[in-house]
Amino acid sequence: MTDTLTLSQAAEFIKGQIPNIWRVIHTRHIDSPGTHHPHQALAVGLTAAIWEALLEKQPPGRLAAANIAACAGILQKFDYPTYYVSRPLFEAMKRSRPPENFTWNDLKLPFDGLVFMIPRRSLLEQGTGDEILFIGGCHLPAQGHIRVPGTGHAVDAKWSSKEDRITVFWSLGPSGLTTQDVTFPASQKLIPDSKWIDEMTSLYEQSGFASAKGPDSTFTSYVSGLFANLVLVMQARKEILEPGARTGKRLKSGLQVYSPTFIGRNYQILRKDHFLRLPRFRAASLAATAERRKRGGTLARSASGMPSCGPNFGTG
Repeated sequence: MTDTLTLSQAAEFIKGQIPNIWRVIHTRHIDSPGTHHPHQALAVGLTAAIWEALLEKQPPGRLAAANIAACAGILQKFDYPTYYVSRPLFEAMKRSRPPENFTWNDLKLPFDGLVFMIPRRSLLEQGTGDEILFIGGCHLPAQGHIRVPGTGHAVDAKWSSKEDRITVFWSLGPSGLTTQDVTFPASQKLIPDSKWIDEMTSLYEQSGFASAKGPDSTFTSYVSGLFANLVLVMQARKEILEPGARTGKRLKSGLQVYSPTFIGRNYQILRKDHFLRLPRFRAASLAATAERRKRGGTLARSASGMPSCGPNFGTG
């Protein structure tokens, strides 16, 4: 493993290289508990992806960074919604499958982009064995341009699809500088079809796009389903959500300090608890009221580096 920087070293490096982008992404300090990695891991991952996307303007390249840069633009609109997941709840969600007949068109995200900070050493990436620091996701619209924070650039949302897409991404330790993602049509099931991912990967490789090494499609599908589980459980059990708030403190840098927004802090796994079945029931209820997006088209997969927002990372 060549990633030898610590998270704090990576943050200092990024701040020194591209301070303008860092400032618009690292907008607050969340007082993270010792059970989780510092909140700045999110700023490190997003800023590094934006930097890479700016450098890789034309194929071949690791244009998965463009997907994450687009997600950064969406997250910025909502002030980077971040949820800290308790260990018992996260372990329960790792072992629970989302509804099999439920698609991402049926799932209503609380925001078009959000991030889950997961407990330390709770999930390792398949193949590399690297620790995953957080899992994020966003809804990419089929039309328009998504402005990238801290730059004069935008990602063309319609470069490779006429259909809305979902990007699920995650950051790897120890530095947080490396991110992986998978991007797929919103018509896919909550655990996306791994065969479809493989087919799209092969198609793009044949078209001349480079593929970064990473986990296989089974793992990327699993992480997508895990992200969906966390969204579903927040909708099904609103009482497990503890909103964070300003503490009234400031860092020397001037950043305001917030307490973390937690989900499942007091949740305990009990053998007789019916909690794991509840998201399935709730999902069926949500599906009945969800507005289905009826757009055709296909789109590329970017798991471990395949492009989907594409090389048209231009000014706009």
